[in-house]
Amino acid sequence: MKIKSYSVILILMAIFFNNCQEEEITQPDAPCLEMTSDIVIVNSEVVFKACSEADIFTLWPGDEGHEYQNYGQDKGLQFTSDSITYTYSTPGEYTITLVAINSEYNESERNLSTYTINVTETSADFEYFAYEAVFPPIEGEKEGDSIFLTVPYKTDVSSMIMTFDAGFADVYVDDSLQASGVTANDFREPVNYKLTSWDGEETAEYTVRVKKVLPKTEKELFSFGFQGVNDQTTIDHDSLIIKSVVPAGTSINNLVAEFTVSESAVVKVNGQTQTSGSTANNFLQTVEYDIVAEDGSVKTYNVDIEFAPSDKNNFLYFAFTDPQVVGEIDNEEKTITVTVPEGTDVTNMQPVISTSKGSTVYIGGDVQVSGESVVDFTNPVYYVVEAENGDIALYKVTVLFSN
Repeated sequence: MKIKSYSVILILMAIFFNNCQEEEITQPDAPCLEMTSDIVIVNSEVVFKACSEADIFTLWPGDEGHEYQNYGQDKGLQFTSDSITYTYSTPGEYTITLVAINSEYNESERNLSTYTINVTETSADFEYFAYEAVFPPIEGEKEGDSIFLTVPYKTDVSSMIMTFDAGFADVYVDDSLQASGVTANDFREPVNYKLTSWDGEETAEYTVRVKKVLPKTEKELFSFGFQGVNDQTTIDHDSLIIKSVVPAGTSINNLVAEFTVSESAVVKVNGQTQTSGSTANNFLQTVEYDIVAEDGSVKTYNVDIEFAPSDKNNFLYFAFTDPQVVGEIDNEEKTITVTVPEGTDVTNMQPVISTSKGSTVYIGGDVQVSGESVVDFTNPVYYVVEAENGDIALYKVTVLFSN
C-alpha cells in the first residue's frame, strides 16, 4: 500500500509541474506606441494607442504628477482598451513612458519604451532674437512689428547669422526657410521675417533693422618698448616722437616692439598691421608707427633708437712696429707687458693700440693716437682708458728686454 501511495503522489507532482511549465510567464517585447502626433497644441486631446502585444499596458504622460518613476509606486494611466486619450495643459517637451507586462501578478516580467512629445501653443512669434557672433550677444529690441539691433562698427552686416527662438513656428525670409544660428542674411537693408505657427492658424511678420554704432575716434598710444631688451623709452605725445635708448651693442635690425593703444585702434607700419610682442621691424633708421582709429583718422609716431654709452674700457691690442712685437694684455690685472730685443731704443716708441669701441686713451691727460703718439717706455707707463660712460681703467705698460 505504501508503494501505491508514493506513486499517486509522484503522478500528481508531475501533472502540477507540467501545468506550471505550460503557464510560464514570459517578458513581452518592448511596447509600441502610436500617438496622434509628436507635436500637439496645448489643451487639445492626444490619442495614445498600444500597437504591440501584452496583457496590460500602463502609460505615464510625463507632465507634472505623471512622471515615470518605478512601476508599482505609481500605476500611471492604465489602458482599458487598445487606446486612451490625454490632454496636456502646459506647453513643453515631455518624455512618455509605456510599460507592458504579461501578468499583473508578476511585475518583474515587464518591458518599457519611451517617447517624446512636444506640446506647444498655437503662436507665431519670436521669444528670442539676437546676434550672437559677438560677446556679449546683442539681443534685438521689439517695437511693434520691428526688431532693432545695434552692432559694433566693424561688423560685416552683409552676412549676419541671427539666433532666434520661435517655438515650433516656421520662419521665412522671402521664400527661404530660416534655421536659427545657421542661415545668413544681408542686413545692409531691413530684412522681413515671416512666421507661421505650427498648425498654420497664426502668422506674423517682423522687419529687422540693423545699424552700426558710430566709429570710435580714439587713437592713443599708452606704452611702447622692446621685447627682450633693457631699453629706456620715452614717449613725447606733443611732438609724437618715441625715443628709446638701448644697451650698447644691441642688434636693432630685427626688434619686436611691445605696445598698448586704444582698444579699438589698429597699429600699422608701412601699411602692415602690427601685433604687439610679435611683429619685428628694422630700426637702423627712424620707423613710423601709425595709430589708426575706427573712423580712419591716424596719429603717427616716429620711433628713434639710440645706444646707451658703453661701460667697456679694455685694451684689445698693443704692439710696436719697430721692432715688430705684440704685447701681452691682462685685462683682469690691467697690465700690458712687451718684450723687445736687447739694445732697442724705447725712448721714442709709437705703439699701435686698440681699445673698447667708443673709449678714449690718455697718458697724463693727453689723448693717445694709435701709431702716432710718441711715448718713452724707459720706465713703466700708465695708460688711462675712459669708456663712453666715463668709467676709467688704469693700465700699467712695462717694456722688458729679451736676453
